[in-house]
Amino acid sequence: MKRGLDCLQVSLWAGSAADYEKQYSGSHVNNYYRVVDALKHAAALKKQHNKTRPAVVLHHVINRYNFENLDQVARLAAATNCTALSLSPFL
Repeated sequence: MKRGLDCLQVSLWAGSAADYEKQYSGSHVNNYYRVVDALKHAAALKKQHNKTRPAVVLHHVINRYNFENLDQVARLAAATNCTALSLSPFL
């Protein structure tokens, strides 16, 4: 907040813990929850300090393993009070 960051973009590639485990096999699922908690914390700090910046954008790369769960990603962006949701295909 104090550094004047305009935008914080977070790429998670998953809208749920189960999807996270599929995307990052071998990674501990707690990493997913740490990112979700950090997104919620960023929103809470902005509210506490009455700031609109940085914009917090949840970025989701769409691939063959997660394309059917875009609704979960949208719900996650809303639940964590992200400013925006960004989608892009994995090419």
